[in-house]
Amino acid sequence: MAVQARDLTTPIDSAGWSEGSVWVIHYVRTKPGRFVDYVKEFRDTTVRYLNVLKADGRVLSHKLLRNDFPRQAEWDVIHLVEYKDKAALDQSVKYQESVVKRVWGTIRDASTSEVSREELREECGSILLTELLVEP
Repeated sequence: MAVQARDLTTPIDSAGWSEGSVWVIHYVRTKPGRFVDYVKEFRDTTVRYLNVLKADGRVLSHKLLRNDFPRQAEWDVIHLVEYKDKAALDQSVKYQESVVKRVWGTIRDASTSEVSREELREECGSILLTELLVEP
């Protein structure tokens, strides 16, 4: 598979476009009969976590989308997170620990929550996308 990289020799502003927000897209396959449980768990933990990042100015928005007609072995949920920029993805350990404490209380509780989530879904992969703001 060929990978095409951006031409780093051309300054972004002279190319007629600039970089906007950054999206991380997670593909998820819920386990049979666990879709409702997954959405409830997502609401109770992930949304709380992302709202902290949003209040801190790192996350601009997030969405959860359902694939209404997944094919065999295909993901049935997409979770999109829009970050302010690439720097917002770079979080120090100290910052991560402070967010975990605000959402879960302790690192142990966060770890327990992650294990519980594994019973509900399988991660199918993630991609990082950068919005291109094209000049008129």
